[in-house]
Amino acid sequence: MGDPYRFVLLLGLVSLLTDTVYEGARSILGQYLAVLGAGSTAVGFVAGVGELLSYSLRFVSGHLADKTRAYWKFTVFGYSLTLISIPLIGFAGSWQAVTFIVLVDRLGKAIRTPSRDTLLSVAARMIGHGKGFGIHESIDRLGAVLGPLFVTIVLSISSSYRVTFLSLLLPSALAVLLLLKAKGSFVRAKPSKVKARNPKLVFYLYLLASSIFSLGFVQFPLIAFHFKSFGVFSDAMIPALFAFAMVLDAISALVFGFLFDRIGMLARIAGVLIGLPFPALVFMGGKTPAYLGIALWAIGLGVQKSVTRSAIARLTEHRERGRAYGMLHFFVGLSIFVGNTLMGFLHSGGVWKVVLYSTFLQLLSVPIFYLCYRKTQE
Repeated sequence: MGDPYRFVLLLGLVSLLTDTVYEGARSILGQYLAVLGAGSTAVGFVAGVGELLSYSLRFVSGHLADKTRAYWKFTVFGYSLTLISIPLIGFAGSWQAVTFIVLVDRLGKAIRTPSRDTLLSVAARMIGHGKGFGIHESIDRLGAVLGPLFVTIVLSISSSYRVTFLSLLLPSALAVLLLLKAKGSFVRAKPSKVKARNPKLVFYLYLLASSIFSLGFVQFPLIAFHFKSFGVFSDAMIPALFAFAMVLDAISALVFGFLFDRIGMLARIAGVLIGLPFPALVFMGGKTPAYLGIALWAIGLGVQKSVTRSAIARLTEHRERGRAYGMLHFFVGLSIFVGNTLMGFLHSGGVWKVVLYSTFLQLLSVPIFYLCYRKTQE
């Protein structure tokens, strides 16, 4: 196996173990906050402010990484913040202390993500950006399945939240060791030339299309809320559906990553069109249509996570790629926050409003993605 594959696989395993730590902790965070006396408003605040910090600071960290060229320092430091902080939640004596630790974790995410994606894009150039990001995303998503399962087992055996959070030190330590190993196997590929006549214009068009798509892409908490409120699935079945979706997400990321290397931006368009029926199936159908809706939702999520990052690598030069990834994550994150807040409001007035809004915005992104495709062919 060549070094580029080795590096992508190692970085994928680092992300898998980090997701095991983060997603495992997140799966019991709400109930742990309740044990510490937090109310629903506090729980919502902790979740919301953490993600807002994570996305809003990525543009800054990406810009600084490009300016200093210290991509590895940002990556290692960012991962270390998450892997050290999360297990310490078990020692928190108040929900305010938990909030501080969550913010440290999300700060780590903001610091590392643009630099990590830049390093990955450089190495993936040798095997195909779509393939590289697809492999990374497919491995990464398995952590979202393994984390909650790991935490469930430990909590059921120990009956202690402190022991459960501290048990996450094991995958944390493994992640740090693999990250150092990945650093040693990093191979820099020769920079590629962007094929678009006006690469900056194409980049901004792609950023616009991705933001519009994200404004209309429903996140799972709202889907879970709908299933619970309308009695579509039992409480136990909803997280099982999420785990099933994460498996499909991983497969989708890999398939469409390979497809991106063959047909470019058309793979992104295909992903949008395939997932287009999911809002109607999830929110307006019964149990059987909802299964199909979740499957299409997971496919769309996988395409979004792998192809989006692959395209940025093709549309930007290496020296400004950290900033580009920072901009992407910032605007997509902001769009997710605004869009899902609005869809939550629309849901209270009738699920058909969510379906129309979500479907329209996803469809609206298609001609802009296609324009990007045409520009890259000129």
